[in-house]
Amino acid sequence: LSNVQTYFEQPDARPALVCDDVRQLDVFKANFAQNPGDGPTMLFQNVRGALIHGCRPWQEVETYLRVEGRETEGIALVANDFRQARKAFEVSGDVPAGSVVSK
Repeated sequence: LSNVQTYFEQPDARPALVCDDVRQLDVFKANFAQNPGDGPTMLFQNVRGALIHGCRPWQEVETYLRVEGRETEGIALVANDFRQARKAFEVSGDVPAGSVVSK
């Protein structure tokens, strides 16, 4: 996904992007609109081999990326602008240690 921008017409509490059982994902320069709140901008479940780079939230968000699933591995967040996010990412307890790296 490259140079993706999303908007919404009505309030929606769901994540802007949900990836479940995905391999070799590349998200570059994505600007996802989202209603402010507690939900993540992106939700990854059992994603293996993902590169998130050059991304930023449009407005203030609690968490940019939530990662779940014991099959998750190899997620890298590189050169993003997360100043609008309180947390760049959060990982659920079933995700193997070291599966998400932020640089």
